[in-house]
Order: sequence, then structure tokens, then C-alpha cells
Amino acid sequence: MIVYLRTASSVYDAVFHSLLHGGLVSPALSGREWAPHIEYRAGGMIHSPVVQAAFFKPTMVLAAVWLSVAALGAQPRRFPQLKLDDTAGDQRALAERMMKETRVGLGGPWNILLRSPNAGQAMVDLYHHFRWKSSLSNRLVEFGILVTAREAEAPYEWFIHYPLAIKEGASAAALAQVREGKRPAAAKEDEAAAYDFATELLRHHVVTDATFLKAKTVLGEKGVVDLAALVGTYQAIGGMLNVAQVWGTTGSAPEYLPLPAKHR
Repeated sequence: MIVYLRTASSVYDAVFHSLLHGGLVSPALSGREWAPHIEYRAGGMIHSPVVQAAFFKPTMVLAAVWLSVAALGAQPRRFPQLKLDDTAGDQRALAERMMKETRVGLGGPWNILLRSPNAGQAMVDLYHHFRWKSSLSNRLVEFGILVTAREAEAPYEWFIHYPLAIKEGASAAALAQVREGKRPAAAKEDEAAAYDFATELLRHHVVTDATFLKAKTVLGEKGVVDLAALVGTYQAIGGMLNVAQVWGTTGSAPEYLPLPAKHR
């Protein structure tokens, strides 16, 4: 089934979130949770088959689309959305790879990274590593991304990864405390070790011996390296999203972060 939506480009983010967070999308083609393809047209409008996947509940999809369209206004974009036909050469090769390998196609950070194809290829390599090859569990990867998003004040990054973390088994209670900037009392042992490691690194740019030893004991040496690389990667992605003013939607529910303090 393909859902077509013609609306302002910012609505796409909320439609994706409604579908994914609401459990409306089953595994799609090529092993991905979903396969979006966006074509931007004149006047800031899009004609988008938002998701290609099997086994939708059509009435729920239409409700999600309707609520998303009603709730959102347009967002400014510092980097205009590129479509596949806008690319050529190295940029085209990167765009085609993004369409095949990432959850959001050419959306989110990938639209930004198309401006620098070599950097973009390296970032897709890292994305591929953390999604498929990391020594960290999928749950801990998503948990670490959310800790990083919170510390980096990157609302779009939180917005996209919160439902993925819940899906992978992270505790909503623990994530609520992370969202508030608090050490999560409800966290599992590996999540607590990852939280302490990531927040020390992001806030103080160093990690104490005690925190390092705890992380090494719980995650192993390879896990510590993967965690440090995860934090650095998603700090960079969150920074690019904030530079581009790609915020997603905001609200008071757990899946939303406030805009960065200097932008409110």
C-alpha cells in the first residue's frame, strides 16, 4: 500500500512519527522498517508516497495523516530539500545509497549531508555500523542516541529515535528521566553505564576512571569504543540538524524535546 500526501513539507516528519510510533508500519522492503520516497515540488509542496510497506490499517493511517496535517505549519529550511533528480555524479551515488539504506531516504540529516558527498558516504557507513554491526544491542544504541540528543538539544533526533528506543525495549520511565536531564533510576545496568559515560563525555569532554571502568566491565572494550563513536556520530548529526533548523514537531509528550534554549 502506498499513502500519497500532498501538503507542506514539514508535515512529512509528523506523518512518519505517527505511523512508526503508533505501530502502524510492519517491516518493509529490503529489511527496513519503512521506505519513504519524497518528491518536492514548486511552492514548497510535496507529492509523497510517504511509506511503502505491507499490512497497514488504512483507517488508522488516514487518521494519522489527517491529524498530522491539521496540527503542523511550515518550517523554514536552510538547506532546501533535494530530490533524486537534483543530484548527479558522487552526489547521485550517495543519494541512491541513502534511499536504499536509511530509514528516512533523503530526509532529515541526509538531505544536509548530500551537500558533501564524501562526508555523507562516511556518515552512512557509520549509520550502517550502528544499525547492523555494533557490539551494542539495538536497545542500547537507541538509548545512547537519545542521551546524546538530549544533551545536544537536538529535538528532531529525539523525535525520530524515541519510538525506535521504545520498540527495542527501552523503558519509557527511564527515557522520561533522560528527557528531564536526570540520571534514570529505572535504567537497566547497561543503560546506566552508557548514560554515565555519554553524559560525562558530552558535558565535560572527559570520562572519569570510575565511569570508564564501569562501562568497560558492563560493555567490554569494544562496547566502550562503539559507545564513544555512537555519541560522537549522533552529536554531529544532531548539530547538523540544528544548524539546518530541522526541528520536527514539538510538544509536551515524552516523544518531544523542547527547541534549543537559544531558539525558543
